Amino acid sequence: MLFHNHHNNDTTYTHNTQETLNTQTHIKSTLYILDSFFLSLFLFFSLFSFLFFSYPFPVMTLQLFILFLFLFIYFLYSYHI
Repeated sequence: MLFHNHHNNDTTYTHNTQETLNTQTHIKSTLYILDSFFLSLFLFFSLFSFLFFSYPFPVMTLQLFILFLFLFIYFLYSYHI
């Protein structure tokens, strides 16, 4: 009887672990997509920065902000437990 209960608990635990893993995978893929988006934005601004010289807002500041976001998400994604 005890063994039987233990076995059931084990199955539940395994199921929960699997759900947690699925959630983590989902989070990771979302972060990865976000990261790719920010990186492409950054590259876009870097490559076409000469187009934005006539605009009043500071492109370099925007670029640094995007780079910061990219790195922040990258570290979240890399060290996400």
